[in-house]
Amino acid sequence: MMFDEVDAIARTFEGALRVAEGKALYHLARTNDKGFVVEIGSWKGKSTTYLAAGVQENKHGYTCVNAVDHFHGSPEHQKNGPVFTLPDFKANISTAGLSEEVDILVMNSVDASQIFDANEIGLLFIDGDHKYESVRSDLDAWWPKVAPNGVIVLHDVGPVGGLPGPKRVLIEELTRQPTRVKDITFVDGMSIMKKKDKE
Repeated sequence: MMFDEVDAIARTFEGALRVAEGKALYHLARTNDKGFVVEIGSWKGKSTTYLAAGVQENKHGYTCVNAVDHFHGSPEHQKNGPVFTLPDFKANISTAGLSEEVDILVMNSVDASQIFDANEIGLLFIDGDHKYESVRSDLDAWWPKVAPNGVIVLHDVGPVGGLPGPKRVLIEELTRQPTRVKDITFVDGMSIMKKKDKE
């Protein structure tokens, strides 16, 4: 599925992902040649749709998005009571015609990380619970699973739409000595960086 086609569909789904961010995720998934694609925090499937359309066009054999979420939302989603977004997620992925490209892991992020072996993830997108402790534990749990030169994307780091938890984790990574990331770029509220091949 080409970007314009998936964009027209994904724009109709609820979610805090901007078009430029969706385009970046699509191209990262399409060109990934380092390992599996994993998304932490899927909500109702907007970002998943961009990723899944990208892997559908992937020529390197990585043709599935592993979508990890308990589907109860973050605390900010639960102010008016419990939520469960899995039915909406499945409906949106089906509407996009991308069900075959998505493997749904209904569980918390840290537990899901145990399913994967070291160095077998080529693209990791973190957009789960936005509290600092949660973002930190997500990155720490999944870090060993990302392949050398694999791509790690953090959402909500600003300057557009940034949140304190993800921003703090990004600053920690950028100021860590010795640094363990390289090739850092930004697309709206997302940071995109590669894991160094040697730490």
